[in-house]
Amino acid sequence: ASPRYIFTQLNPVTKTLFPPSDENVLRFLYEENQRIEPEWYCPVIPTVLANGAEGIGTGWSTVVPNYNPRELVDQMRRLIKEEPLQPMIPWYKGFTGEIVGSNNNGKFESHGIINVIENGTVEITELPVKTWTQTYKEKIIEPMFDGSEKNKPQLLQDYKEYHTDTTVHFICRLKPDDMEKAEQKGLYDVFSLKSSINTSNMVLFDAAGCLRKFETPEQICQEFFD
Repeated sequence: ASPRYIFTQLNPVTKTLFPPSDENVLRFLYEENQRIEPEWYCPVIPTVLANGAEGIGTGWSTVVPNYNPRELVDQMRRLIKEEPLQPMIPWYKGFTGEIVGSNNNGKFESHGIINVIENGTVEITELPVKTWTQTYKEKIIEPMFDGSEKNKPQLLQDYKEYHTDTTVHFICRLKPDDMEKAEQKGLYDVFSLKSSINTSNMVLFDAAGCLRKFETPEQICQEFFD
């Protein structure tokens, strides 16, 4: 990298994902008589499942959730041993909430974390996957505090924020009557702490360079291995 990028360096895991021993079978490109990167890389796991993907093109769109790299390593080992693959659920680094659902219909749901810490007071310490703190505050918390949304009265008496760079922390205070109603309806629904994760539109290029819709992440693992 250029010297101006003073914090740029390879992550230590890079050599594990792309073993140097594989370089002999890769076709390297040349620019100005200098060898640069290979025409394509050959990782040891399907990185599209580790990183996730989302995009749209002419006639096609794709949404691929993230999965745990350690589980992907286990899946590759099963394929090497000719063992059956195990069902996988989406996984996001640093997410402390819960992801529930089933591979049967390809639908999952991520839940944030909310707890009652005393009568009329709740604590939110995690948001659903891909829900950003500032956006959540502006679209959910503030309208509940000032009753600005149409036909929605004020629900929160007060709220405080104690976030860090890596964590979410809201303290919200409700009236006792409103608290009881919120608990009856379900705190996760009232505070919009659920989001859907869909695996029904995983469209990727296959080994032949053709766009193909994959039904499960296990199919992607198999295609990568083959």
